[in-house]
Amino acid sequence: MSIYGSEVNLEEWYREHEAERARIDRDSIAIMNAYTMPNQVSVIEIKLPADYVEALERFQSLPDAITFRGKQYGKSSWNSDTMTACYRTDRPLAKVYMVSA
Repeated sequence: MSIYGSEVNLEEWYREHEAERARIDRDSIAIMNAYTMPNQVSVIEIKLPADYVEALERFQSLPDAITFRGKQYGKSSWNSDTMTACYRTDRPLAKVYMVSA
């Protein structure tokens, strides 16, 4: 392959630039909006797919709780008009501990 007149070995190029390539982070969620309401409840909104069925499936697959900037948020609701999911700091949460028998 030739880029700007020089020959490039793609396999070698990928090896050299592996750290620069994008990686899928399965432990992260892309936040669309984060704000604090006047009653001091913090809210995070997450964009869902535009299709109703896909949006519902995506909402159901989201984690029940997330931590963002030192605050814990619980999954609250989803809006089928705006296709967004909502996490709030006023949702009751409990820590789960695994006990071995």
